[in-house]
Amino acid sequence: MKTGNLWLSVLLVFLPVACVTAQDFPSGTSASPSTANVDLSNFLGMLPSETYDLLGAPQEVLASKTGDDIIQVVHFYSEFVYLFWYKNRVWQIRVDQRFQGRFMGLSMGMSREQVESLIGPPRYRDENWFTYELPVLGFPRRLRLKFTNNRLNDLYYYRSDL
Repeated sequence: MKTGNLWLSVLLVFLPVACVTAQDFPSGTSASPSTANVDLSNFLGMLPSETYDLLGAPQEVLASKTGDDIIQVVHFYSEFVYLFWYKNRVWQIRVDQRFQGRFMGLSMGMSREQVESLIGPPRYRDENWFTYELPVLGFPRRLRLKFTNNRLNDLYYYRSDL
């Protein structure tokens, strides 16, 4: 096989995966079960069978490329909940600005002041982010909150040892 054809083959195999980014995640529909009656903060460390028992199958399964060129599997649920997987366990949970529920008492659209009033000052802060170090529950945990125009619009809850 010619070198040019080999590169084209490699490109065609990896291009679909490489093009999926955080901005490409789905819009959500009513296809997957509700997350309203479960405490999503308990999902860190769960196996697929445990999450499926509580939430059913995800609406979509996606591949997301991290900054260090590792591909992650992400399960997307219709209420704008994302479960990120590492070694067959949930290692990160994301809820985006469209999430209508509460996560650890927080809801999208809260101001920085409301967040601090509810859960205290963050360990780290910058112009757009608050980061909280949470108590260890079998593993270290962090809560990272993104603000746009002083409003909470993205939340990441994750194991900080991975």
